[in-house]
Amino acid sequence: GKGATAFNKPTDVAVHRQSNEVYVADGYGNSRVAVFTYDGLFVSGPSRPVCARCTLHTRCLLAL
Repeated sequence: GKGATAFNKPTDVAVHRQSNEVYVADGYGNSRVAVFTYDGLFVSGPSRPVCARCTLHTRCLLAL
């Protein structure tokens, strides 16, 4: 899907142990990692880079 909270073939999900933020790797169609609160509220998406050297184009596994 299109938009900040819509996915296009997500590949992985991880929960940060300390912040409880939920990270969703959505690399096939949207090339991003979307971040949500544990309650499901959208925190950030494409405007927040995963790291300075990373770009998502296809598969992505998350490790926090």
